[in-house]
Amino acid sequence: MMDKLLLLSLIGLLVVTAYGAAYVDILEKLENFDIPEDDAGDDYDFDSKVFDLPSFNSGKNLVNVDTFGAAGDGVSDDTQAFASAWNKACGTPKSVLLVPQGKTYLVNATKFNGPCEQKLVIQIDGTIVAPDEPGNWDPKFQRTWLEFSKLEGVVFQGNGAIDGSGSKWWAASCKKNKSNPCKSAPTALTIDSSSGVKVSGLTIQNSQQMNFIIARSDSVRVSKVMVSSPGDSPNTDGIHITGSTNVVLQDCKIGTGLSS
Repeated sequence: MMDKLLLLSLIGLLVVTAYGAAYVDILEKLENFDIPEDDAGDDYDFDSKVFDLPSFNSGKNLVNVDTFGAAGDGVSDDTQAFASAWNKACGTPKSVLLVPQGKTYLVNATKFNGPCEQKLVIQIDGTIVAPDEPGNWDPKFQRTWLEFSKLEGVVFQGNGAIDGSGSKWWAASCKKNKSNPCKSAPTALTIDSSSGVKVSGLTIQNSQQMNFIIARSDSVRVSKVMVSSPGDSPNTDGIHITGSTNVVLQDCKIGTGLSS
């Protein structure tokens, strides 16, 4: 009996040593996460089993962006680390892709493509920021910053923020200054061609243009999300839904700028 207890203690120590206290925190948060009841009119089967909450023996796979080289200092380019972490999490069943709290990650425009293996959770507890200089933006991504496509049954959650660093984009807008040329600007978060997606608890702020787009998707539930941009920021729509069905917005707070 003592040998078994010693073995379990050593295993726990190795887990914490390998992944840090963030591993324990993420498990506790996921275990306490309150998934809202589905509306009777939803066509998609939000089977609670799809979103099994993890424990130490549940087989959940923690994929921490820091493990893939992300600095989280708000200055270093963490784009490749996020892309590598995504590839790992997307390709591994029951993965939790973790953006740790207390850090700021600079990420350039990126498209995160599915389909992914089942039961993927994207846990954003830190802050993800965009480059703030429009002149350095990748021209291949004129309309998007963080785009997720072809996902099914994926959960986005956490207490973190997605920050578009949009102030220079707003200043360059023809809506703010008619002498400026009218150009498109990126949307902070896009979910495209997906189904059965849940987004909860996040803050989306200071988008370059629109904050959050749900496009060509079915059965998406957005709850307890805060969307915020200054009142004079041009075209920073809160949550824009296009070509989608069965989208539910619940207990969200939205305060944005001019839409025209």
